[in-house]
Amino acid sequence: AAHYRLTRVDIRPLFPAPKEGKKKGQDSGPKPGKVIFGKKVTGRPVPVGDLTPESGRVTVEGEVFGREVKEVRGGSHVFSFNVTDHTGSLHVTRFLKAEEGKDLEAVQNGMYLLLSGTVSYDRWHGDIAMEPRNIQLMEKPRREDKASGGKRGELHMHSRYSQLDART
Repeated sequence: AAHYRLTRVDIRPLFPAPKEGKKKGQDSGPKPGKVIFGKKVTGRPVPVGDLTPESGRVTVEGEVFGREVKEVRGGSHVFSFNVTDHTGSLHVTRFLKAEEGKDLEAVQNGMYLLLSGTVSYDRWHGDIAMEPRNIQLMEKPRREDKASGGKRGELHMHSRYSQLDART
């Protein structure tokens, strides 16, 4: 600041940070650890990439994507979604009678779940799939910075070929 002969420097954010408080009538959704379906899940999770059609009853954890609910004859529903733990992905399917399944409506894309159930080969999908017995909501693990050392820098450069990067 002295170099530019300034007496004072004010730094203000252009956009204020969002408020953490919860508004009236706003539901934050299910809490981590809440049982969504069945009973509390016990057992250590197995990496999805290690599962085989012969794995049988297992416990897995991961993030939900590709959620679908299909109605079939007689008012029954097929509730399905995929789970990934970034070692692999697993298709999860549960057939529900008309009066069942209100709890499973809480499962949404992006949730992090702990599931236990039976893994077997699904001829319909041509891959392994799980039929869940228990589903529990978990807090998504935060990515940790495991790099040693102190500061980091980002290298950004341009060359005489930079204009050619975006051309196809």
